[in-house]
Amino acid sequence: MSTQRTVNIFFALCLLFIISCRERTPAIVDPIIVTTLRPGFNEFEMEFDGLMRDITVQLPVGFQQETFYPVVFFFHGLGGNKGFGESVLGRLVDEENFIGIYPQGHLNSWNTGGNEIPSTADDVGLTLHILNWFKTEISVDEDRIYSMGYSNGGAVDLLGEIVRIASGMRVDAFSGQYLFAPLGITNYQWQTLRPSGIIATHGDIYISPQDLAKFGYLFLNNGVWNGNRVISKAWVKKSTEEFISLPFLSWADAYGYLWWQKIYSHNNQAIESIKAIGWGGQEVIIIRDLNMVVVFTGANYVSDPPCDEIIVRFILPALL
Repeated sequence: MSTQRTVNIFFALCLLFIISCRERTPAIVDPIIVTTLRPGFNEFEMEFDGLMRDITVQLPVGFQQETFYPVVFFFHGLGGNKGFGESVLGRLVDEENFIGIYPQGHLNSWNTGGNEIPSTADDVGLTLHILNWFKTEISVDEDRIYSMGYSNGGAVDLLGEIVRIASGMRVDAFSGQYLFAPLGITNYQWQTLRPSGIIATHGDIYISPQDLAKFGYLFLNNGVWNGNRVISKAWVKKSTEEFISLPFLSWADAYGYLWWQKIYSHNNQAIESIKAIGWGGQEVIIIRDLNMVVVFTGANYVSDPPCDEIIVRFILPALL
């Protein structure tokens, strides 16, 4: 077996409300006057602390200047973008009559002070800067200013706890007995969150690319490994089919239950795939029509990983 590599699999679990397409205002630098804001999505580019920062402000459909509105800041997850917030809150802004503010993290991340985070931007200062500017232009209910975030990790860690409660086994023991052992996988290690002691099912599992390929083949073969049923065929189908369309993403066209769907194009031929995607370029890609599993590992934690480009430029032309 080749040297084991750290594979950080961050599966995103988030119910996205896809909103109808709306006309958006053009981006401007340093918004000053309220007449630049109107109901719907308003996109700005604002300079702060030597960086140009992208911000979207959403005003409800029935917006009135004299009304004092609650405000909700939405901070996207690590490696994500503000489009997630617009999708999650977009419909609610109109239904509940509040203002949504969606900043874009520098390098698609937020400066939390940890060494593993690429951004050193002053995000706290940016948030206060946005709020102070906003309060001079819009009537804001200062007793109702909120923030929320999107976390791939937190949602999937919660799923791990659901497995523990439902089965009576910690997820490391459960996966060892019912998933890894049937696949002949012995060289792996889950990480533990401190101080909670919860198993980190969101990522940071140590496992080899070869063993990840076994996992991909299990799903390619509808849950069967060496003639033995490991996962039900019904769950393979249910988890990998489209649950929600994601037209605003570049790396996927739709999302299922922790599986993404992506349609590649080669010689005017549409080639369907399903993908397990992790931060930095850790991917398991399954293309059923080609009976193929592709595994990528990488460290593209700041830039977009080239996995799809490699598939389209090199792998598909070599096979078709």
